[in-house]
Amino acid sequence: KYPQEVVSVLPFYSVATSYRSRMTSVLWPFFSKINDRRHGYKEYNLPWPIIHHARGKNYLSWRFWPFYGETHSEKLDSFFFLFPIGWHRHHHQPDLETHGSYFLPFFWKFFTRYPGSEKSKDFIKCWPLADYFRDEKGDTTVSLFSPLWFREHHPEGFEKLYAPLWTVYEKKHLPTKTVTRLFYPVYVSRESEKRSYWRCLFLSHDNDKDEGCKTSFLHGLYETKSAPDGNYLKLLWIIKIGWGEKVPEKQPQGK
Repeated sequence: KYPQEVVSVLPFYSVATSYRSRMTSVLWPFFSKINDRRHGYKEYNLPWPIIHHARGKNYLSWRFWPFYGETHSEKLDSFFFLFPIGWHRHHHQPDLETHGSYFLPFFWKFFTRYPGSEKSKDFIKCWPLADYFRDEKGDTTVSLFSPLWFREHHPEGFEKLYAPLWTVYEKKHLPTKTVTRLFYPVYVSRESEKRSYWRCLFLSHDNDKDEGCKTSFLHGLYETKSAPDGNYLKLLWIIKIGWGEKVPEKQPQGK
C-alpha cells in the first residue's frame, strides 16, 4: 500500500523512505531517527536503547537508560528509575484501571479498579517479610513471611502448595468469619458472630452460641462439653459421663 525505498550501507548508514514515513540510522545503534508524517510521530535514539525520545499524538516517551525514563499515552503512564529496581505503571481503560509499583526486590504494589463498580483488587508485598491481598469480594489476607520473589497468580499454584512451610502468621477477613493461623498449621482460630473456635496442635476449644462449649484433647482422649441440653465428660474416646441433662417437658395428653 505504501511502497518503500531503502538505501543501506550497514552498519554505517541506512535510510528507508515511503509516502508517509522516513527512517534514518547512522552507525546503528548509535543514532537512528523515525519520522512518521501520517501520525505526527517522531523518534530519536542516540544510541539505542540508552538515550531515547519519542513524541506523537497523545504520546510522549523519553529515557536515559538505566537511570530514568517516562512514557505517557492515552492508555498508559509509566516511569522507571535505576532499571530494573524501580518502576511504576498505570494502565487506564474505560472499564479497567491497574496500578503497579515496584522497588525490587523489597516492595511491590498492585491495585486494580473497575470504574463504575465497587469491585477492586489490591496486592502489597514487603519482601520477604509480609504480603497483603484484597480480592474483588472484599476478602483480605495478611501473611508473614512472604519469601517468593515473584507474584503467584494461580489460586492452586506453587504458593498455595508450599505456603505452610514458611507461613508464620496469616489472618483472613471473610464476610462471615475471621481466620487466624500461627506457624501454619500449629495454631488456627475461627471467629464468627455465633461461633468461636481455636486449635493448638492436639488441643481445641469450640464455643457455639447454640451448641454450647466444648474442649477436646486428641479428639476425645479427654473432652468436656457444656451445652443447653446437658453436660458430659469423655475419656479414652469411648467412656462418656453425662450430667445435668435437660429433661424434655411432657406434653399434656388430650382428653
